[in-house]
Amino acid sequence: MIASIINFSQLEDRIDAEYFKPEYLKLEKILNNQENITELNSLAKEINCGPFGSLILKEHYLNKGLPLLRITNLKDIIIDEEDLVFINQELDNKLKKYIVNPYDIVASQRGTIGIFAQVNNSYSNWIISANLIAIKQSERINFTYLLILLNSKYGINQLKRKISGQIQEKITTDDIKSLKIYVAPSSFQQHIEDLVKLSFEKRKQAEEKYQEAEKILEKELEIEGFDFEKTEKTFEAKFSEINDRLDANYYQPKYSLIQTNLTIEAIKSLIIPIIPQSIQHQISSLVQQSFSLRQESKELLEKAKKEVEELIEKRK
Repeated sequence: MIASIINFSQLEDRIDAEYFKPEYLKLEKILNNQENITELNSLAKEINCGPFGSLILKEHYLNKGLPLLRITNLKDIIIDEEDLVFINQELDNKLKKYIVNPYDIVASQRGTIGIFAQVNNSYSNWIISANLIAIKQSERINFTYLLILLNSKYGINQLKRKISGQIQEKITTDDIKSLKIYVAPSSFQQHIEDLVKLSFEKRKQAEEKYQEAEKILEKELEIEGFDFEKTEKTFEAKFSEINDRLDANYYQPKYSLIQTNLTIEAIKSLIIPIIPQSIQHQISSLVQQSFSLRQESKELLEKAKKEVEELIEKRK
């Protein structure tokens, strides 16, 4: 049995037991013992939530224009552009307060709670959708360091504590604004940024290696330019089809079609083209390099998070 003993003065405005779990109390004690602690609201230029869902509808989605960030685009700490949709400039003019720029940080309000991702520089301006919160970059703190801290246990567990006891979990802008942030020395913040940049570079190299392998295979099979990965921008799923997955991409019609037709007999009857051994080895080598680079990228991010956590704990 795990129990926490607290003083009456510690109750604040919360009386639910989960809020006072031992790990949360330990985290609070460590943060309160730091000298350079400040609330996130005083470090960011601005923190605001996305527009009401009715302001941006499916019929507004385009294949080009201003990129719209949705929860489905948040993968780990990066923006996934695979299923990116766009809105037109006219609609953008009504939604200027929801524009985010490279290096800003966005967080998910619903679904998978507490995903913090950094906006990349693929586009100079993006628009956030409903159920996202934008943390606008300022000069008061290195935002790449902030990104790692928020994704460490000293960011995520603060959020988990704030939403504990809720029936339908949702993060508010006040929850984000009140997060306690340890402002590390500038040299350390830069060190963390360097690790993250190296991680992102290795991830990019991994994608390039995999794409190179795909192109070699497509050329060998003479199917270059054929779109096997067509993704529908808008589609519907019945309520009865919804399980424990809330991300829209999971319900793409192409996946339902595969699931419907994927039988043991269908797998047995798959036609596997035989290509020259030299080409097979070339593709295999590229794929292995891609996987290795992805693993290195992941390890660098974990190293950055660990170093941030260790620095905070060292100064407790």
